[in-house]
Amino acid sequence: MICKLNEADKAVKKYIFEYFNDAVKHYAALPPISERAILEGDGVITVHEDGSEKRTEFRKIEASETQIVNEIGGTNPEEIFKLLDKMAFKMACGQVQLMQDAVSEAVAEVGNVVNHKGKITPENIFEMYRKVTLDFYRNGEPRLLAIVAAPEMTKEHDDAMNEIKGDENLKKQFEEIIAMQRKNWNVRESNRKLVG
Repeated sequence: MICKLNEADKAVKKYIFEYFNDAVKHYAALPPISERAILEGDGVITVHEDGSEKRTEFRKIEASETQIVNEIGGTNPEEIFKLLDKMAFKMACGQVQLMQDAVSEAVAEVGNVVNHKGKITPENIFEMYRKVTLDFYRNGEPRLLAIVAAPEMTKEHDDAMNEIKGDENLKKQFEEIIAMQRKNWNVRESNRKLVG
C-alpha cells in the first residue's frame, strides 16, 4: 500500500508541476525561447563572434503563497489551483520583467536604444531598422523585427508601419534601409568561415 501511495504522490506532484509551468507560460505569453538546463554554477559566459566574452549572472525569480503552506490541509482542490494560478501569474510577471531587463541592458550595451517622445513615428521605425542587424531568408526577404511591447505601443508601431506602406516617399526610405541591411548581411555571409 505504501508503494502505491508513493506512486500516487509522485503523479500528483508531477501533475501540479506541469499545471504550474503551463500556467506560467500562459501568463507570460512570451514567444518560444530556447531553454537549456544548467545544473551548476552561478552564471554563463557567452563568447561573441569577435572573441569577446560576456558573463551573465543567474537571476532569481520567486513566487510564493504562504497560504498554500499554512492551509493546505483544509483547502479544497479548487482553492489550491486558484493559489497555484496566483503564483504562476507572479512567476510570469517576474519572467517578463527579467526578459525586459535583459533586452534593455543588451540594447543599451550595443548602443541600439531608440528614445522618442510621444507617439511612434515612421522616423522612429527607420532609426530602429538602421541600428539593428537584420538577417534575410534565402529568397532575399528580410527577417523583420519581432516587437514585444505594451498593446498601445504595438498599435502605434503598426500605425507607423501602415503610414510607411501607404506613403511612396516613406516606403522608398524604408526600402533603402532594407537594401543597406541586405548589403551588410551579404558581406557578413561572405565572411563566414565554414567548418567541415
